[in-house]
Amino acid sequence: MNATAQVLFYLVFTYVCFTWFVWRKRNKLEPMICMVSGMTLGMMVGLIAGLVLGVLFKGELAYSTMLAIAIGTFSGLIFGIPLSILTMIEGALAGLMAGMMGAMLGEMVPFEQVESLLFLFIMLYTFCIMLLTRQIAISTDEKGHPQKRFGLQHPLVGAILLIGVFLWFQSFLSPSHPPTQEAKRSVELVASDYFYHPQQIVLKKGEEIKVTYHNQGKLEHVVEIVSKGNIVVVPYADASAHVHMHAAKSTGELHLYAQPGESVSYMIRATADGVYPFYCTIPGHKEKGMVGSLIVK
Repeated sequence: MNATAQVLFYLVFTYVCFTWFVWRKRNKLEPMICMVSGMTLGMMVGLIAGLVLGVLFKGELAYSTMLAIAIGTFSGLIFGIPLSILTMIEGALAGLMAGMMGAMLGEMVPFEQVESLLFLFIMLYTFCIMLLTRQIAISTDEKGHPQKRFGLQHPLVGAILLIGVFLWFQSFLSPSHPPTQEAKRSVELVASDYFYHPQQIVLKKGEEIKVTYHNQGKLEHVVEIVSKGNIVVVPYADASAHVHMHAAKSTGELHLYAQPGESVSYMIRATADGVYPFYCTIPGHKEKGMVGSLIVK
């Protein structure tokens, strides 16, 4: 299961578990706890989903925003249905706003910072869920009812879950393969304002080549290769080669990034013949001529 699928599975699984937990205790809950829970859930689901979609559909902000808004609004609305009208409204509006902000972040944040931001959101989401779960468990405990020594209200349960999420997230952030040897062939791809040179790169199927991406422009430029998973980044001795390995695995596309005036090296390999276009995903740059193609034969 790739990184994106794992994050989405975790998001859906925790959403379902927490919703089921709250629904079971809805008759004992105060209205304020219900509204705060709905707002928190809608906001965090919308924010995380928006960030992931903004990265997956980089360059298509309107599409990713609409999807994120729909997911955030739907999650908040569904959560509040058996609780109250106010909870539905709070959850839906929070999900709508968070989905929009998450998609904008996914579009604007540089690729090398996306994983750190996603990690922060996942940890915050987990912490909020555990805090609300503990509060609900405490507030609905019946007097005279035997207390569980290791129930949901126990702080150690939340600590264990947070540590588990931290370790799980780090497992797919860290490269899992040893570095390979230097490539036999290397090419240079130069980005300026607003063109690539060369506009065509030719390589053989299965060949590993070192691509050095120079951003000689005064602006931020990105290279996205529409590879459909057929162009992959190979572990490489240079630490910079690992920057977008996870983005390539999770989206099926390949992203090369360098700050203005910087150069970054990557090792890539083509697994299938074809013509794979590449372009700059910064809004407006593609339309100004920042396009090219990678030809595999």
